Amino acid sequence: MKCSYCGGETLPLEKCSCCGALISDEELNAEAARILNAWELGQQEDGDGLILLEILLNMEKRGNYKKQHILAKILLNFSLSRYEKGEISKEDFIRDFAEVQQKNLSGAENGNVACMLQVAEYAHEGIVNGIACEKDESRYRYWLKKAAEEGSEEAKELLRDLEASSKEVVTPEVSSGSIWGIIGFLIALACVALKIFIVFSN
Repeated sequence: MKCSYCGGETLPLEKCSCCGALISDEELNAEAARILNAWELGQQEDGDGLILLEILLNMEKRGNYKKQHILAKILLNFSLSRYEKGEISKEDFIRDFAEVQQKNLSGAENGNVACMLQVAEYAHEGIVNGIACEKDESRYRYWLKKAAEEGSEEAKELLRDLEASSKEVVTPEVSSGSIWGIIGFLIALACVALKIFIVFSN
């Protein structure tokens, strides 16, 4: 990427390596978008992954959480790849996953809807890539509601499904049985009242 001040080629560091000028959030966002677009088109270049990771870490350091969910996903995929190759243990992967979750949580707390959905998903599933993680249904509901409040249609749909499955459905047999029980009680009560009336009328 080119430095907007001196025009020299520079890596997406926090500061330009040739003139020392601070690289703006807009420049970092534009470079991140370029790399992500290249990935979608299958035109990525060697080293793009590391450059994107560096950009996102710089954005995180500045408090720019717009792409926090992508950063978390890249870090998770990187850790998973190392785990599958046997480079790290299961315990190391679980530790890395906890760090990824913390990044998702930070993004969620700063209004990133994709992060809210990701935190909710992990809390609901209780598993990631075949490895158990902490399951928490109250956290699942909380972040779904937050995402729904931010306008997420996916979250709204999941909440509707959740509410529908939690409602108790009364079966027709139980319902009709209850009605006949009440009717029987009223008939018995009427019979008792009739007997009392007959006794006192004589």
